[in-house]
Amino acid sequence: MAKYDKICEEAYQASRKETVLQNRLWLDSPWSGFFDQRDPMVLPTTGISEDMLQHIGKVVSSEPEGYVLHSGKMILLFVS
Repeated sequence: MAKYDKICEEAYQASRKETVLQNRLWLDSPWSGFFDQRDPMVLPTTGISEDMLQHIGKVVSSEPEGYVLHSGKMILLFVS
């Protein structure tokens, strides 16, 4: 347990030194050529209706019956 805590603490201290966050740092591998044949600002249709996406968003972000969420662990999901 002490070894794991040390790893977490070292990672936390290293993260505090970061001054710039870049989206590419979150990717496992670069997506070279991903947008070569299309406009990255145009979103293709998903094949599912907006109503269904709204329903999924509400279900995923709702609290299960009889379950009490910890106030510090609340995750918000916004579906527009």
